[in-house]
Amino acid sequence: MDFYRIKFPILLFLALFLLYLGPHESGVARAADSVLWMIGKADQSSAEFAGYPAGSAKEVPVPEDWRSRTDWSDIPKGLNRSQNPVMTLSYPLAQIPPNGVTFSFNILDAHKYVPQLAVYSNQMFAGMIQIAGVGGTTSAVSYNKVYELYIPKEMLQPGQNTITLEASRCLYCSANEDPYLWWVWDYMKLEALEAPAVEPIHGSYVHLGTNVKNNQAYYDEGAVNHLPYILKWLGIAYSGNYVRTVCASNVGNSCSAMSAYLDKLRQLNTGAIALHLYTGNITLNPDGSLPSEAQNVLSDYLKSYGSKIQFYEVDNEPGLFNRSRDVDIAIARWLKNHRAALAPHLKIVSPGWAYDDKRGIPAGWERDPKQRKAVEDLTDFTNGHAYGTSYANNAGGSLVENIKSVGVGASGLAKPMFATEFGTKDDLTDPVVGEGAASKAAVFDRNARAHVGFADYFTQHAAFFQDYSLFKTDFSSMKTHNPAKTEIFYHDEGQDSRVKTMRRIALAYATHGKPLSYTLNNRDSLNGKKVYVRAVDTSTLKPLPGSGAASNKILVNFINFESSPQTVSARIVMPKQAVYEGDRIGAGDTYEAARTYVTGLAANPAISLSVNLGPGESVQYILEEKGSTLPEAPVILNQSVGYKSVELTWLESEGAVSYNVLRSTAPEGPYDAVAARLAANSFKDTTVKNDTVYYYAVQAVGTNGAGGHPQPMEIIPSSSVALDRSDWTVTTSMGKPTGQEMLDGSPATRFDTGAPQEAGQYFIIDMQSNRTFDKVVLDTEASPHDYPRQYEMYVSSDGWNWGKPVSQGEGSVITTMELPFPQTARYLKVVQTGRGPTFWSVHELNVYSGSLDRTGWTISGVNAGRRSLAGLPEQSNSLEFAGTQTIVADMGELQKFDRIVLDASRGPNAHPQKYSLYVSTDGAAWGNPVQSGTGGPITTITMPQQKARYIKIVNTGGSLWSVDDLYVFCDSLDKDGWKSSGSGTNHQFAIDNKMFTRWDTGARQAGGERFQVDMGARKTFSKIVMDAGNSVLDFPRGYEVYVSNDGEQWGAPIASGAGSIVTTVRFPPQTARYVRIVQTGQAGVFWSIHEFNVYK
Repeated sequence: MDFYRIKFPILLFLALFLLYLGPHESGVARAADSVLWMIGKADQSSAEFAGYPAGSAKEVPVPEDWRSRTDWSDIPKGLNRSQNPVMTLSYPLAQIPPNGVTFSFNILDAHKYVPQLAVYSNQMFAGMIQIAGVGGTTSAVSYNKVYELYIPKEMLQPGQNTITLEASRCLYCSANEDPYLWWVWDYMKLEALEAPAVEPIHGSYVHLGTNVKNNQAYYDEGAVNHLPYILKWLGIAYSGNYVRTVCASNVGNSCSAMSAYLDKLRQLNTGAIALHLYTGNITLNPDGSLPSEAQNVLSDYLKSYGSKIQFYEVDNEPGLFNRSRDVDIAIARWLKNHRAALAPHLKIVSPGWAYDDKRGIPAGWERDPKQRKAVEDLTDFTNGHAYGTSYANNAGGSLVENIKSVGVGASGLAKPMFATEFGTKDDLTDPVVGEGAASKAAVFDRNARAHVGFADYFTQHAAFFQDYSLFKTDFSSMKTHNPAKTEIFYHDEGQDSRVKTMRRIALAYATHGKPLSYTLNNRDSLNGKKVYVRAVDTSTLKPLPGSGAASNKILVNFINFESSPQTVSARIVMPKQAVYEGDRIGAGDTYEAARTYVTGLAANPAISLSVNLGPGESVQYILEEKGSTLPEAPVILNQSVGYKSVELTWLESEGAVSYNVLRSTAPEGPYDAVAARLAANSFKDTTVKNDTVYYYAVQAVGTNGAGGHPQPMEIIPSSSVALDRSDWTVTTSMGKPTGQEMLDGSPATRFDTGAPQEAGQYFIIDMQSNRTFDKVVLDTEASPHDYPRQYEMYVSSDGWNWGKPVSQGEGSVITTMELPFPQTARYLKVVQTGRGPTFWSVHELNVYSGSLDRTGWTISGVNAGRRSLAGLPEQSNSLEFAGTQTIVADMGELQKFDRIVLDASRGPNAHPQKYSLYVSTDGAAWGNPVQSGTGGPITTITMPQQKARYIKIVNTGGSLWSVDDLYVFCDSLDKDGWKSSGSGTNHQFAIDNKMFTRWDTGARQAGGERFQVDMGARKTFSKIVMDAGNSVLDFPRGYEVYVSNDGEQWGAPIASGAGSIVTTVRFPPQTARYVRIVQTGQAGVFWSIHEFNVYK
């Protein structure tokens, strides 16, 4: 590389350094005469400099009179990568300034494509300054700005020092970009800091943010849950950055968890810029003021949240959305007049200008600087949205238009700027890179860097938003989504993601706090490499206005601006001698892959950290001193119940190294650990029994031990589970065109017909493949008047042939459609057949299957080779049998069941006329039939609960028969481990699943006889059956049913009545461990029970 070398006499420097040691005013951190050297004159002109020299640069001596020198014709007016890409300034230091120095320069003009200035101090990379400009716009406006760079003392040395300046290409660019990498400066200056720096200024002091909301509109519990994950991953948290919150007043439930959302931001030392009042339906009073309704909306919002927000945005893209200029003026004026009483700290931000030149009231007003100025005069911050390189458009560009409306001051815009939307849309490409492999990554990078150059605060459009997103949105709702599973969205295969760029920008420019000293352990290998280290103590930041948010985190960032991998090893001096721990967030496509928790970083008082960085990659350590407290109990986010399984997901607990999952069958315990030292925040328990009540809690484990656990969560695994809806689609006859709201997992959203209920309205669910189910539930609870007055449900395998209704009836707030036997179909259609004055709405639809999972099952028998059981859901052919032939189903493992359904309805009179059913554990020993009977098109076979692997059905009717589908169920509770007691003897015979054994009282029924079971754990049930079997006269003449959790406190009977040979007792669902039956009648026979069953 060619270098300019500017030499300074030692004696002159010593005199200046003595001046540097003198007193200064606080806040500036510089001495009254702290300038170590200055090139050029601060006169808003580059006339004293030469042009861009071509060819090899020569060494230019600097005279001793640099303070008074006016002729700098031997120094170029700036850098231009295509002509003079690099320049080195050399200067002596007799003594290193103990607080470091700042390098600053005033840019008078620069190309609009954001040239980068890489700065090296003694070959160590000190920073990458993003330079904004309007060059190349052909606009008549001009723009100048002063940029500053903090250079720590560790990058300086006694004697000769150098600062090397390089016009640097973007990470994704080639030599094609070189003609655009130029700027013109007014002066360059190096100043010694008198006091320790309060901020490692990196060109500009900027704040970066995004917008985290659920389903593109809702600040609900799901959005709250995702906030810490997203903000930490992006590198925004703890530095006093800002998030945009737009819970619009015209969107129901949009602000449902806004208070908790803002509280979570406070914990993350992050502020908020708010927008709430919907402006599309406001009619001003005759005097131009807001109507009372609008005033009340603003007043109520600020009363509720004003102390927790720092900025309020007047409107969003008013021209684009055809909003009124006068309404925006009225809002800004109202805020200005009322903030002293409601939120005195609040700053008012102009609308998010989109600069539309056709729409709005009056038409095109948003493009007119004079009309915008009427709003700007009432606000504290300007605004402006920009996507791709639109910020530099001659007309409608956020930088150019703001220069027109607010002007340029001594450094940058004359008014501070909060750009509430920046970023790119998925189809935007970079005009410099062209249509190359990295074009979409390059244009997002250029847009973000431009905002570093000219804005003060800027927020990316939204973290989760189709076409603009940082993260994938392929889940139904944040409320049920595991935030640790959040995944990066790649807008093009093989290109860097927006997340990678956001992290690079945030970690390099928007991480704030007092800089910590550091040295590079591998300095020699990093000389001349664009690898940036930024370590700060956030506890020195001022609390955020209003919320008082603060932080105690130490943030250590490593950023690679190179297009090749780099390794960095640094020794960071921590604020005190202590042991530190915390998050390390680096590369990874999901949060859980990117984040690890590091412990045991002993500072004496320094720690050493080493990282490997891919091209353009960043790593951040979020550290704090190890305390003596235990981590707080995590919040269980979601529980998923499956067949003999429970899956738990919980939110990350700060300070947790791992997690224990605790389980009990009673809320009071004792609790046992079913999983210990889990690094992940989810766990699937497959050691549970169906229909047993379990209590779960999750315990966070920190370096000081395990913390407490929260209120236990009651969970009941069930054989009836909701089917996975992730790829299902909906079509509707009217109303919302897709109807996907009923499948999004959010009770806050809904499908509705958009008109009162009339017969014939319908929707169709495409489950994408044949599914077996026996229950459908429509949830309308959030719209309690919008339930279907009447309904019919149909099923189909092809979407064309529907047949007769499989269920029909009257709806309710929760409409449960129980099917008499399972259906196997791909399509499900629900038709509203009634009339009503309200819409028909569905907030959530779920489809359930209660039959045993048939995956892996096989079938054998005569002619059974035509089809395997695993293919039954395809409904292609049926199994055909003749005479006394049999079918045998192998369920693959021991299963418990008490009901089998044979579906032979698709063939006329093809059902078994008579049958016998056998079971076996090994497929060889079958024993006696457990049930026999006559069949029908739908044959339902019930029996005492069996435990077997094999099922054999023998046709004993002698005629041709077939089976289209076979389903196996377990409706009764598993009786393993149960104990029975009461009057008489042989109590265990009532619960042994054998109809030829029995319990009896051993005496005539006189009243007061008891039978009791201990189910070993709490169960939820709604029916019991006492079967007298062959003892047909021994049924109870009267009964009362009691339940208890402890076997001592029984309360009043939950049911009573007179018995029969098979006494079935139904009652509202109960949760209990013990069931007691008291016989209340009189008879001259025993009371006998051949089999006692309890049902779900």
